[in-house]
Amino acid sequence: MATLSVRDLEFGIDVSKFAAASPAEERGVSRDKVKMLVIDRALGNFKHTQFQSIPDFFEPGDVVIVNTSMTIPARLLAKSQGQMHIIHLAARFSATRFMIERRDEFGEADSQAWEAEEIIDIVQSGASGFTDEQFPGHLKVIRRFHPNSRLWEVESNVDLYQLAQTIGCPIRYSYVKQETKTSDYATIFGRVPGSAEMPSASRPFTKGILRRLAARGVKVVSITLHTSVSSHEVERDLSSHPVLPEWFSVSPQAASVINEAKAGGHRLVAVGTTAVRAVESAVDQSGRVQPKEGWTTRIITPSSPPQVITSLVTGMHDNHSSHLALMYAFISPALLRRAYHQAADAGYLWHEFGDMSLVL
Repeated sequence: MATLSVRDLEFGIDVSKFAAASPAEERGVSRDKVKMLVIDRALGNFKHTQFQSIPDFFEPGDVVIVNTSMTIPARLLAKSQGQMHIIHLAARFSATRFMIERRDEFGEADSQAWEAEEIIDIVQSGASGFTDEQFPGHLKVIRRFHPNSRLWEVESNVDLYQLAQTIGCPIRYSYVKQETKTSDYATIFGRVPGSAEMPSASRPFTKGILRRLAARGVKVVSITLHTSVSSHEVERDLSSHPVLPEWFSVSPQAASVINEAKAGGHRLVAVGTTAVRAVESAVDQSGRVQPKEGWTTRIITPSSPPQVITSLVTGMHDNHSSHLALMYAFISPALLRRAYHQAADAGYLWHEFGDMSLVL
């Protein structure tokens, strides 16, 4: 599978019928009791359980790698040439230079073009609609990030990521039917603000699960990767898909623990696609993880598979997504399609507030 096409990234389920429209807690389910689909690649089968049972699948010496990035309220109101928009923060290159995603005033995808050097005003709205407008920030358009994207590089007179902490709202897509709180996107590991969207594979973890992992002799190590937006569908093939840069950090301690576990033949479990990308971005030519931080454009696919990560905790991914392409680096498309269809039959829910999968 040299180049993944749109057809390869289609598994024949209408995910809109299975979208989690609210956080698990709002559905009367505690975070650690969401469903979990366990996929065993060696046996070619899968089973259903609850997330709280995840420690039972690991052995002493295994390492679980978690992302410490904290989600910020990355949705802002904006106006350009008299037209209202919603913008999603996508990357912070410096205190004055950013990447943003353009959305219309209702939050739907908007691929219209801004002109170079066009001015965009950040709007702080009052309690009702777009009244009592104030303009706490002004952006100047530099360029479109990629021809096949809604992403734009801009300069700003304020640090948008700091401003968002004050006036922003969490990014919320149309399948989430109610307003959400920043706390809905908090994870037990998040302590470094910077993610535009929640590293959602971390959401079901609790202190109780961490205690049980420790009791089994499983180590937990931290990396940081600040997520960009995940809303871009693969429309042609993966080679023409925009690769979004994301900032990451792998500490000397994390690199040492991971390398030791790899040398000992232990399982290396990434919690989320973000943890996969961070660790694999720090692998040198000899296959060892080195301490490293900076921007990564590494993508994981069947033709560029992981060298270190052996297992994956992740959510249920949509058709035509780059996350699905990453999944195919761990599991065959045929097995994943069978597993997903059985999950749909069992009532699993998709997206950031949905159910989970564990690939062994």
